[in-house]
Amino acid sequence: MARSFTPNRRTFLQGSLTLSALAVSAAKGWAENPVKKVTEFVSGFGNKDRQYGAASWSSQDGANALIPTKGVRLHKVVQSPDGQIVLAVARRPGTVGFAFDRKTQTQSQFTSAPQRHFFGHAHFSRDGHHVFTTENAYEAEEGRIGVRRVADGFAQIADWPSYGIGPHDLVMTKGGSEIVVANGGILTHPDQPRSKLNIETMAPSLSVIDAKTGALLHQARLPKEHHQLSIRHLARAGDTVLFCCQDQIRRFDPVSLVGKMTQQGKLVAFDAPGEMWWRMQGYVGSVETDPSGSYVVATSPRGGIALFWAVSGGQFLGALQAQDVCGAAQGEQAGEIMLSTGAGDMLTVSLVSGKPTLIARQATALHWDNHLTRLSL
Repeated sequence: MARSFTPNRRTFLQGSLTLSALAVSAAKGWAENPVKKVTEFVSGFGNKDRQYGAASWSSQDGANALIPTKGVRLHKVVQSPDGQIVLAVARRPGTVGFAFDRKTQTQSQFTSAPQRHFFGHAHFSRDGHHVFTTENAYEAEEGRIGVRRVADGFAQIADWPSYGIGPHDLVMTKGGSEIVVANGGILTHPDQPRSKLNIETMAPSLSVIDAKTGALLHQARLPKEHHQLSIRHLARAGDTVLFCCQDQIRRFDPVSLVGKMTQQGKLVAFDAPGEMWWRMQGYVGSVETDPSGSYVVATSPRGGIALFWAVSGGQFLGALQAQDVCGAAQGEQAGEIMLSTGAGDMLTVSLVSGKPTLIARQATALHWDNHLTRLSL
């Protein structure tokens, strides 16, 4: 990022955990018993020795499974609609994806096309037959959506524009007939992996794309004065899409970093006290709703804070402090949200009272990476 803050997950995730200490067979976790009745979550992790992977966690069993990635950092782990396949692609500018079949207990890999790299996010189609990946065609300087057939080992069968630069996250709406893509607007190149090459001219957007043809159906943009707010991550409450941003410049006045796109395609910013936006330090790492879609959280690992709102009216409900908090997933029941931290904590937050309340905290030996995903039974 353009600003200098205390390093955490943007450098190497610190910790004493070694790969040998985590050499737990995947069969002891989600592979052996995919219909386990305990709610499980999965996230990427890493340590100071640059050893990375994905591990599952439950309140009953703790962290009990590992997908080794041979030094590749994962970003967001996703699951197929039938629950059988767990998949993740490398964070920018990685070129490899990993898929784990919970039924056959086998792991496979796939790669991006030449002169392409992944942005860390993928999404299964509603029927589970295809996977959509956000990609950078860096020589052409444009964002692309890779379409991959699951039955063919995730071979790419189509290539669609994202209708913007820097597509990062994506979600499905309208019963799986539409894809909403967050174009962050930042031009990058793997020869300069952490450089941002177009801050003055960046133009973030949300592209709504036909999930069968790749055609652009609608595009929403922030006001011109906020064109340097990079739209990065998305969540869904019904057909309402929640989004969060990362500010690329220093501002004298606090600016909203979270909002929603209505079903009419308009972007609406959420309010919060100015102090809260300052504490997020211009950086939101993840956004997610509770299982009912009534509440939404936005996390800031830089600020060590999570902010909460009501989805329908956008009312600010409060904040929760936690060191290096970033991952967020739907909890076990309505009104609950799970959070994960780079410090190794798993936090259960309840909003049933209308205010965020920490109801459980469990420490782990792992240092969780950016995103957290709830696994279906």
